[in-house]
Amino acid sequence: MLKELHDLLLAMKPEDAAHDEAACSWCTSAETASATTPVQGGSVTEEEVRSLQERNAALEAKVSELESAQQSTEIDAKVAAVKAEFEVKLDELQKQLDAAVLEATNVKAERDAVLAWLAAEAEAAQKAEEIARLKGERSARVLEVANFPAEYVESQSERWAALSEEAFVALLEDYKALSAESAGAEIPAETAMTPSRETASASASNPILDVAELRFRGVDVRTVR
Repeated sequence: MLKELHDLLLAMKPEDAAHDEAACSWCTSAETASATTPVQGGSVTEEEVRSLQERNAALEAKVSELESAQQSTEIDAKVAAVKAEFEVKLDELQKQLDAAVLEATNVKAERDAVLAWLAAEAEAAQKAEEIARLKGERSARVLEVANFPAEYVESQSERWAALSEEAFVALLEDYKALSAESAGAEIPAETAMTPSRETASASASNPILDVAELRFRGVDVRTVR
């Protein structure tokens, strides 16, 4: 047991510690030790053992501290490496996310523009269809109460179609009144008014237009003789 302890302490001996191997019975062979110095429990004293044990404990503590520091450094290095790799991947993912959001925004803007254009085209087509329907319908209703020439009806059909129903109904009432007045009035061959046109044949072809023109000038056709 003492020999093993001697060998262990000798192996862990600090560089600055002195040990006289010539005087140590454990360091010499068994034959030399028996011939020179009697072995009386060895030459290592209890104080030396205690000192070596203290130094050994200090060395073990230092080794443990260095190992802990080394492990901590290795762990920190591994954590730093993982963190750096994670940050690189996170940055790449963020770039991909930004690109995806921008692409989605652009696609949405294009889609909204197309939908707005389609809605406008549909509305325009619907409005054009409605105007075309009203032109034909209201032209027919006008002809039911007034004998306008076809060219005049064609030229006024869009204006009639643009009127509200209330305004158009009121206009029809005016046309009815004009038609009734022109039918009951005697159209004079000559009047004291100076005509705006040289030829009377065109106006004479449609009494309603003549009456409308007279009413526009403020003349009551019922008083004209």
